[in-house]
Amino acid sequence: MTSPTTSATANNSSAMLPAEQHSSAIRSFLDERSRDETRLRLATEADAAFLLGLRLDSSLNKNISHTSSDLGEQRAWMRSYEARHAAGREAYFVIEVAGVPEGSIRLYDYLPKSDSFCWGSWIIRPGAPMATAFQSVMIVYDLGFGPLGFARAHFDVRQANISVWKFHEKMGVTMVREDAADRFYEYPAENYKIARTWLKKFTQMRDTR
Repeated sequence: MTSPTTSATANNSSAMLPAEQHSSAIRSFLDERSRDETRLRLATEADAAFLLGLRLDSSLNKNISHTSSDLGEQRAWMRSYEARHAAGREAYFVIEVAGVPEGSIRLYDYLPKSDSFCWGSWIIRPGAPMATAFQSVMIVYDLGFGPLGFARAHFDVRQANISVWKFHEKMGVTMVREDAADRFYEYPAENYKIARTWLKKFTQMRDTR
């Protein structure tokens, strides 16, 4: 993964960008990263079968919400997502490595009052290069804390998904609450700025198939 061309810290613009600026900022960011081996591209209805396949894979879906196996329903969901994206409320991506689709990741639940975004739908295909998961996390934070201008992120992880929440906690996230099923986290941009150097070195050591 190449060095980012956008600052990893939050900028001074409003986190809730107008819809046109939201789309433009994302596309410009993706264009800047287009030569990276691991990169994101915006998902469309044409990706419905691939995304559904990820969510139905029994080796991957133990810690995600239930999904219908009906491809028509997935296509309909993607059309509703595309409307949310056009309104500047969400961004869903296919993770690619050397042009090959390897997973998915999504930004959503933008909270203007707390200047925060949520991310999830983070699924990596079995057999993907080892560094793909970590590199995709870096890209999402670089985007959210950079051109989208958020000051913090929020997300939740299933209690049973131990390796994932341990990874997040190593990156300096704060657990704000937990229940029997989930752990809920917040992550300020300044903590990511500190963790990014470590994460970049970590991914480079594992950037092999």
